[in-house]
Amino acid sequence: MAQFETTYANLVALLTDYVEDDSSEFSGMVQGAVNRAEERIIRDLDLVIWNFTAQGSTSDALGTLTKSYSDTHTHSILFLASMEYAQRRSLDYVRGHGGSGRPLYFHEDSTKIYWAPTPDGAYGYDLTYTVRPTKLSDSNQTSWLTTNASDALMWAALVESESFLVAPERVAEFEQKYQQMLGPLRALWRHVSQKSYEPVEPTPKPVQTR
Repeated sequence: MAQFETTYANLVALLTDYVEDDSSEFSGMVQGAVNRAEERIIRDLDLVIWNFTAQGSTSDALGTLTKSYSDTHTHSILFLASMEYAQRRSLDYVRGHGGSGRPLYFHEDSTKIYWAPTPDGAYGYDLTYTVRPTKLSDSNQTSWLTTNASDALMWAALVESESFLVAPERVAEFEQKYQQMLGPLRALWRHVSQKSYEPVEPTPKPVQTR
């Protein structure tokens, strides 16, 4: 069996060994299996380390904002002057709201954010969204997942592979192993990434003894 190292090529070799299938059909789908496994882990862990905050401002009388990202979703939009968040609403709600002023609500699709009410000036905001690690492939052999969650990645990819091969008993086996990896990973990285600031304790003054 292939030695598993934290590279895409060795992960693919390990998956092939595990499922004992070197057919062209399996080799043709293994890239998709790995990428679906990546997406699943990112979604299941839901870590703030993958969040990015961009600053911007609305434009007068312009009710939409073209997104610079398309393969992920917006977490929050904080208007800086009021320090209030815009609330997420349906497209029908936003379109039917009417009026103008500082946006109170937003809706997003794959390419745009829609404001309600329509901005009547430049309102500065912090917009936070997820930035996914670059997907693994022949041209991208490593990522955060191969470095920090290689075991979970392997089991998740095996779940996808055995699902393709229609082997429900092995899907259940690998799903259980994936879940066993997921809990400790989530606890570790959520603790590290969400720990609040702790001031350094002051150095004790020496006690004069005479």
